[in-house]
Amino acid sequence: MNIRHGARQIFAIVFLLFTAALPAQGQTFTCGDPSPGKQKGVDLYSDQEVAPLGRQQRKLISRFFHALRGHWRGRYTRTDCVEDAEGAREKVDVFEANLEATWTRNRILHLQFARGRAQLDIQRIYYAFTDGYLREERDLAGQEAEVLEAGDNLLKVYRRYGQRVGPRVLPLEVVTSLRRNGRQLLVTRRSYLDGKLILSQDWKLRRRTH
Repeated sequence: MNIRHGARQIFAIVFLLFTAALPAQGQTFTCGDPSPGKQKGVDLYSDQEVAPLGRQQRKLISRFFHALRGHWRGRYTRTDCVEDAEGAREKVDVFEANLEATWTRNRILHLQFARGRAQLDIQRIYYAFTDGYLREERDLAGQEAEVLEAGDNLLKVYRRYGQRVGPRVLPLEVVTSLRRNGRQLLVTRRSYLDGKLILSQDWKLRRRTH
């Protein structure tokens, strides 16, 4: 076996074991926790007003997106709020995860998350600059996202839109955070339906060098 290749394999195994031993992200919340909009007392059924980004803020976010390019690997923790005979409870699943991040020439960040070794479950999230706004969506027809925080190694955004549930359309709020620390990346995503927490997603990743 090639010594360098063998060392990389050992490092990858040790890293996955290390992340598996860490407490799962998102375990401090309680199903049904109030959403950001509900806590602020806003009308969740009204249209969300988003201010355009300034020039310097767009540059800052662009540099951050550019730095995310490449392949990442680690652990994905998903916590669903499910209803049963005893009421709402948290259902936690943990998987291996891979992320491929692409920053295109026309300033679109494409995040492709693959779950498990077989990588059968793929989730895509796009960020695009359009007319001074940052759009977030799982397709390129997304709506404007409110930037809550932005820095050299951090982006946190909020978005609210209508989600059809049976015959009704309910407000869905999504808060997404991307935080980079050197070769480590933490992506968190919290989803609130009709003002209540229903889903937590956490990706704890490390940049791959080969």
